Amino acid sequence: MVPRSLVPRAIASRRLIRAVPDVPGLRVQAVHSHDLAHAYRLAIVDESMVGPYNVAADPVLDAELLASYLRVPRVRVPVGAARALVRASYRSRLQPTPAGWLDLALGVPTMSTERLRRHGWMPETSAVAALADLVHGLRRGTGSPTPPLSPSTSGALRSAELRAGVGARDLAEPDAPLPDRS
Repeated sequence: MVPRSLVPRAIASRRLIRAVPDVPGLRVQAVHSHDLAHAYRLAIVDESMVGPYNVAADPVLDAELLASYLRVPRVRVPVGAARALVRASYRSRLQPTPAGWLDLALGVPTMSTERLRRHGWMPETSAVAALADLVHGLRRGTGSPTPPLSPSTSGALRSAELRAGVGARDLAEPDAPLPDRS
């Protein structure tokens, strides 16, 4: 059995979280998978539902709310410093997200779920509780049999996942060929 990744479990430990980075404009909406499944079921059975629908639970998660939930202080981090940290940790293969995802997250508008709620959808789990479930799963090392969700996919510092080529495209030089994955 491949050892579980050290990084996600360390991140999930409340004892190790001493502060929440407060990056101006960074906020995220979340929804529990059960509530998302309920929205999909509605879309399948309600013939009046056509077009796109936004699915998210309240409240919007930001640094202030997370710091309050974790009972730790917020530390203001300028966007440029956050981008440099994400870039460095990605290039060091400590986490799988390129810096461009931070820019994407900073530009995402807050979605209104009013249209979906008019069809009777109401989340049973708050965004905070959905995040708590995610963190609980990280702490326990639970997952699913798909490579991105499998605890056995990653070894220490995600080495097993990286051997499979995850992130290789982003790390390659612009004109360099991608590694052979056969």
